[in-house]
Amino acid sequence: MAEDLLQLYPLTLSKSIPKYIEYASKLVDLLFELERYEQAYTVLADVAAQSSLEGEKRMEFAEKIFNKATERERVMLEGLVKKSVEQEQKRALKEKTNESIDAITSRVKAGMEVQILSHSEVDFACREVWRAFPSSQVGIKSITLIIKRNQSRIASCKNESEKTSIRESIQNDLRSLVKTHPNNRFALEQLLLSLDSDDTTVTDEEAVQFATQLSKADNPTNIFSVCVLSATSLKNENRELRLTAEEQTKIIQRIEASATALSQPWVYPWFTLAQRLRANGQFKRTSDACKSGLNAATLREKAGESCKRMRINLNLLFAEVGPLLGAVAETEKAFKTVLELDADNIVAMKGLAKCYLDSNQLESSRSVAEQILQKAPADAWAIGHLGWISFLQQDLNTAKEKLEASAASDATSAEIFLRLGIVYWELGGQYRTDKSFAATQFLRALKMEPTCGSAFAYLGYFYLQEGSRDRAKKCLSKAISANPNDERTGSLLFQLYAEDHERNLGSMLIREAVSKETQAFWAWRRLAAEQQSLGDFGEAIVSYQHSLRHYPDNAGLWAGLGESYRRQGQLVAAHKCLSRALELLLPSSSSS
Repeated sequence: MAEDLLQLYPLTLSKSIPKYIEYASKLVDLLFELERYEQAYTVLADVAAQSSLEGEKRMEFAEKIFNKATERERVMLEGLVKKSVEQEQKRALKEKTNESIDAITSRVKAGMEVQILSHSEVDFACREVWRAFPSSQVGIKSITLIIKRNQSRIASCKNESEKTSIRESIQNDLRSLVKTHPNNRFALEQLLLSLDSDDTTVTDEEAVQFATQLSKADNPTNIFSVCVLSATSLKNENRELRLTAEEQTKIIQRIEASATALSQPWVYPWFTLAQRLRANGQFKRTSDACKSGLNAATLREKAGESCKRMRINLNLLFAEVGPLLGAVAETEKAFKTVLELDADNIVAMKGLAKCYLDSNQLESSRSVAEQILQKAPADAWAIGHLGWISFLQQDLNTAKEKLEASAASDATSAEIFLRLGIVYWELGGQYRTDKSFAATQFLRALKMEPTCGSAFAYLGYFYLQEGSRDRAKKCLSKAISANPNDERTGSLLFQLYAEDHERNLGSMLIREAVSKETQAFWAWRRLAAEQQSLGDFGEAIVSYQHSLRHYPDNAGLWAGLGESYRRQGQLVAAHKCLSRALELLLPSSSSS
């Protein structure tokens, strides 16, 4: 009978609309009884698509498809849950566990909801509604349900290729929904969220377009819209239309506030924010933004999203600022994380080699540099890095050979020129005295990086050996301005000022150094002595104490601190400090 009705009901359309609807309804009921559900949904969709039907009738059939499919799934789920709960209760009694019925039901239901997603009946029905009735609310409801079901499927899916296929389906459905309903908030927001994904098909231009549509359709303060449009205004900043510092600050605050206020994790705004904060030199806030972005990426990936690209970028960005914040171990970990995600990432390999070098793990650093050369045999940085390791291991000839080769391949790296210059300097002889060797490399380094403090320092040493005292002092002064922590250079310049009776310049030197850098201990110890000589004993005590944090075994500093205490009338403290100075000067007498 079902086959007869399948052939008969389309013919009735030309004769009588009521008869057509009557036959179609009977056919659908029969198909449901025979459990031929997909055929039933197709018939309903065909009826809903007939333009000759009244709008209300079309809506009625479309709603019927959606309701029948979702109701069947609800009943199916309830049946599965009831059966499984009964089984779990028996097991709990047998094993004498204390799990409550509510806990068992909740646990079972969660598992069954994932399992039931594998049934495609609802998807088929909803897609039929969307195909037949895309302009209606039930059509929107149907395609939205398909998208959400697919998003849930990703979270439970273990197969990566299947995940990729599901994500592509989601992207296509979202685009289809936006094409038919340009102001659909759900679709626009989901497309913007997909900017996190490795599989996203949304371009930067489309992101702006979607954000603009969302702003107009919802309201100008929509969080997704604010994030994208604000981020775009920062990205598109150029020389002809530069944002003022105040405008940048406002936009950064807007992105940060919006990203924090989101009810769901989104990596994109945190990454954009971190990029701008890094460019502005706000390293601690950059680090915080990277961490927030990585936390968001973790949550997105738990939901089945693939955020590998974003995780790589955020870890690399964090690794840029980590050393500046003293986060050495975290920086190394960030580079290793990138290499776990992308074993061929040269940037991360170079960063890791630097980390090993900074922690004096020379062989580990060498190993990573050699791995880079296996992937890129002509990499100038890796060749130069191996040369510098040879220098640190006192193999000056090998260091010279490799750094010369590196400098010949890359005429833009200040680091390579500086290191080659230092190697020439340490080789001595004509390499140090002939301006065409060491001095030329330092000048090349400064051409590439005009604030390179080490290059200025060595140029100062070069001019000093030539007898150009004034030129030497100028270079050494620039070196300390760039790097106030350089004890060798700072001490030498202070000595030159003292020898040339330029004590005012010496005083300005140490005071400027300590104002810029609390770790400039060479300057703090000299400032302490100066303050004591001027009778500023209270300030001298503070400076001596600060210096002793770095030079705890310096008898002269203990003696100076003791004298300052004595002048202040703090005799007990003075006695302790002077006794410590004597212990350091006469260790054998203190132990006897």
